[in-house]
Amino acid sequence: MEEQTKQDCTVGELNDYPLGCTFSQSETVFRLFSPKADAVSVVIYENYEDKSGLTLPLQKNEAGIWETIIQDSFIGKWYAYIIDGPKDDPFFMQTSHPVADPWSKHVTSKNHYLQFPKTKISESVDFKWEDEEFTPPQDPRDLVIYETHIKDLVAHPSAKTYVQGVYNDFREAKVGGIAHLKRLGVNAVEFLPLQKFAYFEPPHNTETPEGVKNTWNPYARNYWGYMTSFYCAPETLYASDAALNPDAVTGSTQKAELELKKLVNALHQEGISVIMDVVYNH
Repeated sequence: MEEQTKQDCTVGELNDYPLGCTFSQSETVFRLFSPKADAVSVVIYENYEDKSGLTLPLQKNEAGIWETIIQDSFIGKWYAYIIDGPKDDPFFMQTSHPVADPWSKHVTSKNHYLQFPKTKISESVDFKWEDEEFTPPQDPRDLVIYETHIKDLVAHPSAKTYVQGVYNDFREAKVGGIAHLKRLGVNAVEFLPLQKFAYFEPPHNTETPEGVKNTWNPYARNYWGYMTSFYCAPETLYASDAALNPDAVTGSTQKAELELKKLVNALHQEGISVIMDVVYNH
């Protein structure tokens, strides 16, 4: 890994900053909880496809948080961590691959079982919510909930979708999506996970260089979304600029964030509450 140097990389009192990356136009703070690690560096990339970048060491505090503050802005760039730790600890998985931030709000990845994810440093999409008058039922017993995978209500041609991207399709479908929920008369939808997950699995019955052999899924695809990778980032495969072909890069833009916000906004305008299915143990 090519290492470059940069001045003004000092750690002061950073406990008031949340985990993840906090940034402004003049400084950037990185904080990663990894108590078993022996060394952690952050690598900042100009482009997602870059193999090397500006590499800066993090310092470990008493709580097991690795952190640093840099007097510079990296908005529009990507980063990942290089983490080194004990070789004989069953609770620490050693990897030579850069690791994206578990607190990522925007992840760029490849359609591959390893994902090769990197966190993009980007400001939140400027979006005007138009659901000010929406209020969910005060008593949760008044919720009439329809649970669905977001693709299931728009995948068939009978859903009559005319736009690109699953988030958009669910919002605009003439028969499926929101239109279907309205006909049913429900007042809440519970989506199966919409957080960034491992859609591509290792090839079936073929051992990977990492020693993993997929004997459980002949399709080598994880449709349901229950192998969540990043709980704070929306799934980019459902955005209008996504592609499903192997090794394609997804999440280079912020369309996933924008289109998911538009979908939630549209559901609220129809009086439909949105419940997010989140599973932390698999």
